[in-house]
Amino acid sequence: MIMAQYSDEPFEFPANKVKAAAVFKVEIESMTGKQSGL
Repeated sequence: MIMAQYSDEPFEFPANKVKAAAVFKVEIESMTGKQSGL
């Protein structure tokens, strides 16, 4: 799914790589930052 954002070509992960992958969700509670270039 992530690879589709970076390529116009179809992309498939090999089955052994998918089995070895971990998926997790990070929930952002807050975020800070600064604005530059204005």
